[in-house]
Amino acid sequence: MMQTVDMPRVAAVIVTYRNPAMLGRLLGDLCVQTLHLRDIIVVDNSIEDDTAESIRAGFPQIHYRKMPENGGSASGFCEGIRIAVTKADYVLTLDDDVRMLPDAVAMLFAGMKGRLEQGVRVGAVRAVGPSHPAWMPEELRDFAWRGTLLSRIAVEMTGLPLRDYFLYADDLEYSIRMASAGFRFFWVPASVIQEMRKEDRSEHRMLGRRFCLYRDDFRIYYALRNQIHAYRVHRRYADLFRTVRYAGKLMVFLALDKRRGSR
Repeated sequence: MMQTVDMPRVAAVIVTYRNPAMLGRLLGDLCVQTLHLRDIIVVDNSIEDDTAESIRAGFPQIHYRKMPENGGSASGFCEGIRIAVTKADYVLTLDDDVRMLPDAVAMLFAGMKGRLEQGVRVGAVRAVGPSHPAWMPEELRDFAWRGTLLSRIAVEMTGLPLRDYFLYADDLEYSIRMASAGFRFFWVPASVIQEMRKEDRSEHRMLGRRFCLYRDDFRIYYALRNQIHAYRVHRRYADLFRTVRYAGKLMVFLALDKRRGSR
């Protein structure tokens, strides 16, 4: 089965949660892309806020899906991708806190098309941040949802993301499954997006090193739990060992940090 590389049908999937202002700016970016999007699907995990009213008022053409409960990003992307593959040959996955240049989607598709024309069995290509060091496409081992263009064929062969992960590493687990089906992934430096939300992380110092952590303990829990599960289930034991070791060090640091803060 050949993948379509001319006149691409691309559907964007955005999972949002109580962030109507940033979401509105991203939707504005998507509406002026040089590569026209066949559909823009917004999956809303918010239970009670004005996201629905904001979208319907400003972007009546958007496909809006209100979830009955907050199932996290994992459930949101599962639902959004399920809808998207019925409408398009390529699925662009996005968080609600990014901004995109007008040619970002066109450059992503050009990167996908270039690999396909080389005979590469490419499943996904990903945009880079403004400070990304490479200027030529590079192969990725795993991908994250933010700024990733997926092939519908790769999605159909992989299945859908796991809803049970709730938050974090659902994209990691999904990319491992897609790689197991024989697909490869690439950065596309010509496509640039920028993450705008930073307040959910805080900077720390330990043994002379700086690093960032999620501010909320539940975020740290889901990130570590899901990574450990993904690596264990898919038998990536070296990654599993590194993650467990990091988790142990992190628990010691957090315990000491809270002890200092209580004094």
